[in-house]
Amino acid sequence: MRLIFTGVLCLLTFNAQANVIQYFAGISYNNPADLFKVKNGILLIGGTGSYADLQFKGSALNFNTFQYDSGVNHSRTYIVWPYGRVAKRLNDKTVVAVDLTEPFNSNLDWGNDAFTRYAATQNYLTDVDLSPKISYAISKKLQIGGGINFNVLLKNEVNWAFPTGQSTYANLINRSSS
Repeated sequence: MRLIFTGVLCLLTFNAQANVIQYFAGISYNNPADLFKVKNGILLIGGTGSYADLQFKGSALNFNTFQYDSGVNHSRTYIVWPYGRVAKRLNDKTVVAVDLTEPFNSNLDWGNDAFTRYAATQNYLTDVDLSPKISYAISKKLQIGGGINFNVLLKNEVNWAFPTGQSTYANLINRSSS
């Protein structure tokens, strides 16, 4: 029964679409107790790159004609997720660290003149996570850790076109941040 349920769930996700890419590799969302492995101190800098060819196939309302335009549109996107960590062992029981990661990033450009322009022309989102952490050894085999995440939304932009006449339009820039 469980195998059938899992198979059905997998089939339901075949048509899933994405507008934001979430990244779980690197040091995003790791266990702070794992810092206990640090011998003296570390400086860790890295990044992961990806290419996404996201496709929208369907229809979107054209606000000039009030008819639905249909077609296929692509957002071919290159993204780099940087990360870094500074950690220092204070004594034989305590390690402190600060992580700087980018767990969410969207840099999707659908095009200003595409048929989807009244729904979206660009989606931009850059979320930066600053995480101070601490690890403490209760015994040689038991360590605990904790931390707090401070998220800063550096770039949040969902742009679309707006009709300015019967056959003309202008691209609206919708910027916000935290």
